[in-house]
Amino acid sequence: MPNSCPQAPTSKPSPAIICNPQLLIESYSHYFNESTAGQVSRDAYNLGVKDAQLESPHCTSTESAGALAILDFGQPAYEATNIYGVYDYGYNIFLTYSQVSAATQQYIYGWQHAAASCLSLAVVMGVNSSIMCPYDRANWCYYWNGYVLEQTAATLNGEYANTGIGIVGDSDIEMDADRGYDPYSIVSQWLSGYFKGGSDLMYDYGDACQDPYAGCTAGWTPCDIYQAAWGYGYDEPVPEIYLSGQAQDWKNVQNIEGSCSPNAGAMQFSSSANESWGSQLSWQTAWSTFLNTMGSGTVVTKQDTCFPYVNTSPLSSECY
Repeated sequence: MPNSCPQAPTSKPSPAIICNPQLLIESYSHYFNESTAGQVSRDAYNLGVKDAQLESPHCTSTESAGALAILDFGQPAYEATNIYGVYDYGYNIFLTYSQVSAATQQYIYGWQHAAASCLSLAVVMGVNSSIMCPYDRANWCYYWNGYVLEQTAATLNGEYANTGIGIVGDSDIEMDADRGYDPYSIVSQWLSGYFKGGSDLMYDYGDACQDPYAGCTAGWTPCDIYQAAWGYGYDEPVPEIYLSGQAQDWKNVQNIEGSCSPNAGAMQFSSSANESWGSQLSWQTAWSTFLNTMGSGTVVTKQDTCFPYVNTSPLSSECY
């Protein structure tokens, strides 16, 4: 990327992200819950404009600074012959990865149009681990769906090389079996497909819950959580910090790294995430709790990204 962002030591690739070490910024991320595929792209463009207008005051003309935007399109899915994509929240529509790519590009166009002094942006093409392939629970569906998303992200990344725009794949990986999220045996097949394609980075912006009384970890061990978030080599966590105990959950996972994957290196974090509706903490409190628990040496960027309520329009004012 055409900037000189100071990065914490890591063997993983880094997209264009916030790089002023003194800068703490709230950025904006979005769940898509639309009625038509065309509406997704139109909303994505408008979101890019609106987000950039709000984020630009945090950037300066002398610092190479930008933002992180997670665009969560829904559940990995399969329709017809060799057509992979996602169902958005509520199963309202099916989007092929070509349509996901087009919507991501529209977000980028809108952001560039209004970005002013912001010089870089990491766009995360997201899915979630809730009932992957809901209508066809076959092994190949998980595997090839992950692979196609990675290839889509890699193609976009190539198109935006040397522009200050980085494209990343990702998944909201949760351990909450009582809410329908899949066990590691399924999620790992999706991850294997994603990392089959090469060395494109993937963010895990889920939780690390290890409390069976909270409905978590059915089908997950602590090492499974570690592997999904870091152990594959090109995965990196953007932890959701909605509750005060969630930072400690991630610290517990970080602490077991030597026993799970001794050669993976120290786990690092690329910002944190919260929801306007699901979080019991303000983003400032969530960030300070996260930073104090993890230690600044393992947190690459100073940023928290907010998701609006899943069943409202992406253009709602909840995060703004």
